Amino acid sequence: MSASTESSDLIVWVWAGALLVASAVLPFVLSAGIGLDVPVLRSTVGILGELAFAAAMVLFAWGWRGRGSVVAGRRAGVIALTALAVVPLAMWLASGLADLTLGPLTTTDDARVWWGDAYQVLWIGAAALAVAEIWRAGVVPRPWNRVPAWGLLVVVGVGAITQIASVSLVNAGAGDQLALITLWQLSSLAMFVVPLGLGIAAIVLGLRRTPPPTVQVFPPAA
Repeated sequence: MSASTESSDLIVWVWAGALLVASAVLPFVLSAGIGLDVPVLRSTVGILGELAFAAAMVLFAWGWRGRGSVVAGRRAGVIALTALAVVPLAMWLASGLADLTLGPLTTTDDARVWWGDAYQVLWIGAAALAVAEIWRAGVVPRPWNRVPAWGLLVVVGVGAITQIASVSLVNAGAGDQLALITLWQLSSLAMFVVPLGLGIAAIVLGLRRTPPPTVQVFPPAA
């Protein structure tokens, strides 16, 4: 790979990392309600966060003009990362259309649970395939190629612990609202820290500069 080609790849990572950071920060601002008292503004910030994440996944998958793909353009990795971009947007749009056309009160609790479970299965499956392909593609240097896998383990692990603990508290009749709130805040923190950390890592890798080629200087002929 030439220096100019590698530089183009790294610039793609900077942009994708910045978008991933934005996708983490915007929902955090939305959940904190910082200056977002206007419903239209809150909706706009939420949409921008979803679009930023989708754009980051597309850049990581396809690169720009055929350069910068973190999965080396491998079909399975491209499909997985593209699914991570498309599935959340599709589910969000479908949910919004269902509430708009049928009304939010017409959707049963069972349907909402099934809807959420289907989304989680699709998301986790696509994410697992994506991190596996990033690990194996050899484009991202070691040990950075393993960071997405650790991030996924953190998100899935914290989410699973949160759900299990929440169900256990409810079934036990504990009804400790403070404990439940703390658990879900922990899950939200993981969803904030992991994409933020991955985005920063991508930016750091993208800001690297390829050292100039070493020129061997021979001593003058005697």
